[in-house]
Amino acid sequence: MEDRHRDHDAVAAAVRARYWTPAPSLGYVVATRPYGVLATLGGARRAIVGVDDLSDRDLAALLADDATQVWVEQRPRAERLAPRLASAGYEAGPATTYRALVGEVRAPAPAGLVLKPARDPLDFAWRKLTYFADGAPPSEDDLAREMATREGERDLADFYLVEVNGEVAAILAAYRGEDVTAYLLASDPTRRDRGVGSGALAAWVASTPARSHVINALDGGRPEQLYRRLGFTDEVYWYRRFERA
Repeated sequence: MEDRHRDHDAVAAAVRARYWTPAPSLGYVVATRPYGVLATLGGARRAIVGVDDLSDRDLAALLADDATQVWVEQRPRAERLAPRLASAGYEAGPATTYRALVGEVRAPAPAGLVLKPARDPLDFAWRKLTYFADGAPPSEDDLAREMATREGERDLADFYLVEVNGEVAAILAAYRGEDVTAYLLASDPTRRDRGVGSGALAAWVASTPARSHVINALDGGRPEQLYRRLGFTDEVYWYRRFERA
């Protein structure tokens, strides 16, 4: 069994609350439903299922809400409800895990690595899109949408450039709070596999006092495996996404 954070229950509740609580600065609206909540952001409608079984009434409410995406929390619940959702036209997609750090980050920062606040929103947005696209530059429309998203997060999150010997090698973004959550971490494609991402997390943890440090990743992917090796061992939140077919 993997190590657990000493405040596991409180951290898990705080992470879950991010999705069950409105965030006006982001335009994130939440409405209570029989099956859980309907969360709306922009034009996207997301049904978050918080019940262990979908009754006919629950399913009727979900279908009436016309959600483009359904999140089902907890592994056993997602497995149990998958056939019911499939019959309603929702196909199982990837799962996301949130893991809290237990102890210290198990990796040294590369020599010359410094975490600095990102002062230029355009530069940060461009780097985020470019790094995630393995070096391909974004279109003007994609960049404009990314800028709008980051602007909405400005009152809730911190944005960093990760420099190594004076050159930007990665970016990192994290939500503030008693429990801080890194939700964007991407390295320059030309600098991968050099410990930059691990070092960025170590520097972030060292410079950000909090009850817990959390990071999210696709469940079972390479990044998640790396984070677990670094000490992010306690799963405090999990959901599987179901997409409308």
